[in-house]
Amino acid sequence: MLFDAMGNSLPHIRAGKLRALAVAGVMRNPALPDVPTVSESLPGFASPLWTGLVAPPKTPQIIIDQISADVAQALRHPDFLTRIASTPGLDSVGSTPDEMQRAMKDERERWSLIIKMTGSRGE
Repeated sequence: MLFDAMGNSLPHIRAGKLRALAVAGVMRNPALPDVPTVSESLPGFASPLWTGLVAPPKTPQIIIDQISADVAQALRHPDFLTRIASTPGLDSVGSTPDEMQRAMKDERERWSLIIKMTGSRGE
């Protein structure tokens, strides 16, 4: 059993080498419409794959703002949107630096609680 990015697993699922039991995102994935979400069996569960861009501590705000604006512009480019739309499991969302910081904080708190509740430890 594994949690994996859709782009990695989908070819194997389609070839019959893997069987998808559920998707961890908030909604069913259009590439696998008959595969339920984990939250359909475990209400409230969601663990979507996401990627973020971070900068070193003490990076001047003006630089962060410029990078954020440039990335937002790239995420809206028609060629990029076409490529994302043709890649199962990927969506172009984009957010502000403050939204990203909150999302990272929420993830850290959620997984810290799960680690504590399960008694997991690093190896």
